[in-house]
Amino acid sequence: MVNPKYTFILPAYKKKYLKNAIDSILAQSFGNFELIIVNDASPEDIDSVINQYSDCRIQYHRNKTNIGGVNLVKQWNHCLSFATGEFVILATDDDEYAPDYLEKMSILVYKYPHVNAFRPRITHIDENNNQSGIECYMPEFSNRNLFLYFFFKRYISTGIGFWIFRRSKLLEVGGYQSMPAAWFADDVTTMALSEAGVVMSNEVLFKFRIHDQSISDQYNNEKLSLVSLKKC
Repeated sequence: MVNPKYTFILPAYKKKYLKNAIDSILAQSFGNFELIIVNDASPEDIDSVINQYSDCRIQYHRNKTNIGGVNLVKQWNHCLSFATGEFVILATDDDEYAPDYLEKMSILVYKYPHVNAFRPRITHIDENNNQSGIECYMPEFSNRNLFLYFFFKRYISTGIGFWIFRRSKLLEVGGYQSMPAAWFADDVTTMALSEAGVVMSNEVLFKFRIHDQSISDQYNNEKLSLVSLKKC
């Protein structure tokens, strides 16, 4: 695909929910995107999932050795190196996007050409797709100080997969920001991209899955306990 508007980059290591994640991306009603999947030398049979697709929007790469197990954010930035879209979304192998995620978010991207960070309202789901929480309504545009207020007051949840970042600005700040075991790397990266403000859609366009194999569960239990979603 020539000059896609958006790039989904998907570091793949776990097979269990991978097809669900890929299907939710390919089902987007807005078609101008590419999907870059990078198999991080997984011991699971990731190839058997990828081989089910013949979609020209997919690029598939395999790491010779595992990167994420040593430095997860280094793997994120390795995946970022393949992206060509003006905007990037760091997808995960277990979360899901609404079919109109890109369509609805693209409206906001065009509306706020000076902004570098965009996100929808999200909901949490469990292993069986049961909803366990949903974010409160937030202003469509927040300057950096207001966004930081919402963040530190825990009015919004943290994560990386639902964010849309302007790729040129992300590269300018050095890519996804490295933190030990990726703790708070999503938050620090967002802070680095929030100088021009943050745009948040109030439509629920992303399902954040919590399960016993998730990075959030393995590394960020304390973090998640602090930022549990507020039911409104």
